[in-house]
Amino acid sequence: MRNLLLGEDKKAIRREYLLRLAIIALSFVFVTVLFAGILLLPSYFISDSKERTAKERHEIIEQSIAAREGEASLSLLSDANQKLALLTPQSKAISLERIIDTVVSSLPRGVTVTKFFYTYDSGKGGELSIAGKAETREDLLAFQSTLRGEPLFETVTLPISNLAADKDIAYSMAISGAF
Repeated sequence: MRNLLLGEDKKAIRREYLLRLAIIALSFVFVTVLFAGILLLPSYFISDSKERTAKERHEIIEQSIAAREGEASLSLLSDANQKLALLTPQSKAISLERIIDTVVSSLPRGVTVTKFFYTYDSGKGGELSIAGKAETREDLLAFQSTLRGEPLFETVTLPISNLAADKDIAYSMAISGAF
């Protein structure tokens, strides 16, 4: 077929063809991107929901850990307070050092103390058991009477079996009181 169109018209038609081709290609790309975006929306909402859930769980776990650490700290503090309460002297209690000093300062010549044993019962009070050696029976009885005269001690018990010998007496004595 013969070409009846002029060169300018051919160029204009060619330009219009390329423009329509570009519009169709861009429309196709736009529709494809729009369709892909619509298909991706459910995935976005699901992942957003999972992210919020993960953040909530993370906060709950952090709060749980903080609460456990707080409970652990509280239990450690209460244990420490109980131990300190046992170690601190009570205001009306007499120190053990003072009691032992009183016993040692009351020792007459000829009596020695070799052992101290202290026990405490909250209902009865304290009991100090001492053991030692006395040269004579009179020295031992003098020591007992000196201890009985001390206001710190409620009872001073010397078993009679300790008085069986006259010299070189191995004795034991129990002293009780509010200490």
